[in-house]
Amino acid sequence: MGDGNSLSLSRFDVDGQVTQKGLKGFLYGERGVWRPGDSVFLNFILEDRSKRLPANYPISFELYDPRGQLQEKRTVLNQVNNVYPLHFATRSDASTGNWMAKVKAGGATFERTIKVETIKPNRISIQLDFGKEYLSAADEPIKTTLKANWLHGAPAANLRAKVEVQLKPTKTTFPKYGGFVFDDPARRMEETEARTVYDSQLDGNGTAPLKLELLNNQQAPGKVLASFKTRVFERGGDFSSDNFTVPYHPYSVYAGVDVPQNRYGEKRVDLNKNADLGFVALDVTGKPMSGRSLKVGLYRVEWRWWWDSGYDDVTRYNTGNHYDALETKDVVTNGQGEAKWNINIKEWGRYMVRVCDTESGHCTGDYFYSGYPWFEGDDQNREAAAMINFAADKKKYNVGETVSLTVPTGEAGRVLLTLENGTKVLQSFWKDAKAGDNTITFTATADMAPTIYAHVSLIQPHAQVKNDLPIRLYGVIPVHVEDPATRLAPKIAMPEVLQPEQSVTVEVSEEKGQAMAYTVAIVDEGLLGLTRFKTPNPWDAFYAREALGVRTWDVYDQVLGAYGAELERILSIGGDAELVRGAAKDKVNRFKPVVIHLGPFMLQKGQKARHTVKLPNYVGAVRTMVVAANKGAYGSAEKTTPVRKPLMVLATLPRVLSPGESLKLPVNVFAMEAKVKSATISVKENSGLVKINGQSSQTLNFSAPAIRWLISTCKWPKKWA
Repeated sequence: MGDGNSLSLSRFDVDGQVTQKGLKGFLYGERGVWRPGDSVFLNFILEDRSKRLPANYPISFELYDPRGQLQEKRTVLNQVNNVYPLHFATRSDASTGNWMAKVKAGGATFERTIKVETIKPNRISIQLDFGKEYLSAADEPIKTTLKANWLHGAPAANLRAKVEVQLKPTKTTFPKYGGFVFDDPARRMEETEARTVYDSQLDGNGTAPLKLELLNNQQAPGKVLASFKTRVFERGGDFSSDNFTVPYHPYSVYAGVDVPQNRYGEKRVDLNKNADLGFVALDVTGKPMSGRSLKVGLYRVEWRWWWDSGYDDVTRYNTGNHYDALETKDVVTNGQGEAKWNINIKEWGRYMVRVCDTESGHCTGDYFYSGYPWFEGDDQNREAAAMINFAADKKKYNVGETVSLTVPTGEAGRVLLTLENGTKVLQSFWKDAKAGDNTITFTATADMAPTIYAHVSLIQPHAQVKNDLPIRLYGVIPVHVEDPATRLAPKIAMPEVLQPEQSVTVEVSEEKGQAMAYTVAIVDEGLLGLTRFKTPNPWDAFYAREALGVRTWDVYDQVLGAYGAELERILSIGGDAELVRGAAKDKVNRFKPVVIHLGPFMLQKGQKARHTVKLPNYVGAVRTMVVAANKGAYGSAEKTTPVRKPLMVLATLPRVLSPGESLKLPVNVFAMEAKVKSATISVKENSGLVKINGQSSQTLNFSAPAIRWLISTCKWPKKWA
């Protein structure tokens, strides 16, 4: 029972997270990027549903630098309800780049990248949001609004902003069509240079309208990633930045091609034998599009050996009219958005099939070989002949609900339903089948969360001649199950506005009074904004969709008389990185990050916990994050609060000043409350080396909350002791 002899799942939606030896783990930190010399508050949550490991199980922690060298290794026994603290500190001269944290437990290994860069926290919050998860050429010109505020809440009025975008191709995939290719080998697109799409001043409210056109009629092979870099410049020259990446769809509909494979995974079509090439048309969300006109061309291209990895000269086929094609065919997609083309290759060689959607303009293609003289067989036809199309009545079920599957059959027979997850078969049972649609039901249970796979095998009577289908057809679909009992709802109670150098009490509780282990982190939003850091939520990791981990073998394909005519054996189904740019190396730690971490602690059922901390001399905003876990239930909560006083000043100075040089000291004055009517701003230099020219103090009057701007001129004499 070799892996290559198991039933093919390449055309089924069975991808997801892989469970390691029945164990799951979640590594999380308090932010997305650290500086050399910072403390890293890393935590690890271990889940062992099958109770394989003993209580208080020790885990192994390893830390590797960007060169792959082991920097730290230790065994960790300390844990609170399977929450392990893995805190460590980097050296001030630590290498920048991607560090790797590894945790080993019970034969499973869990990893997390630790980014160490010479960054500076933002002082301005930048919001560039398109209101959707992807951008599309169909929406162009794309309109949005850029908004910037100082972290403590005041608008970044009249400051200069610059927005740049960089495009690069990425692989086009859709979850339920893993065997299809959606990228065009005849169209090439390199990563573009960063292009400025906005460079001007914000208005008095710190906003600016944007209108974008990204590709400008350039043809792309498929989906594209658009990376946006936004900077807002303070008047003193300092700036805050925001980087994020969003998918961009140049086409409204994508064509896909599926070439049959043999048992070894090679894309190969036998000589002088009929074979079906599969096609599909999907919109940008992966929804099948029926009635789409597809134009297909078959080309013979240069033979490619395994050691030859150069580019093919196929750009001459970059047209939807298929010039120089050996054969062409017009097909129309059916109700499932699919179409087929039956071909018969007469001459050995390497071939390319290319298909274009005549309306959207998208094309795709794939290569296959035909005619190894020592290869015979029709495995790819067998793999394509026994798959069956069935569906569930809902996309997601709660525990206790009834799952209903509709399985169509041509003639009476027997149906074997097995319910499988990432590690084992949970249930199996037989049902009698009649001609037409058959309904099979089962109840969703807690052990089926988050994903159960319904594997249906339809067995027809042997030697029947009423249809030309195989004796056994099979299909697999995912069924998503959620257990409300697996969700924790931590609550945070704290003041709405904080003040620098003052103590604050944070109260932690659970909405329904459930017990939970938890950690608390209070972090500068200027640090979190550098990577658009999201508050860690263990539930999303532990209850993410699981990959199917069960493989199936049978001998129906070897039964004589199991096929009535042409083979066609598939039961098809229907339905469904962010950039962090490092700064130049700099070993000088010019700021102490605002990061406070507490825990892990254990909160007993029905109780509340209070933690009192003192904030440093800082103005801006902090995010308080609580991450909770308890016996297979998880959750998180966050609260962002400004840190400010009624009157604040923010000055900017250069790092170095040479003898004879002069500078202008910019000072922002923030009057945040109406009770502030006037303020006197004084500038003093304590060493006596720098002379302040002009007035050393000024008085400002305020009729309402506002931001004022002052400049004081300073000079360092040419001669000094």
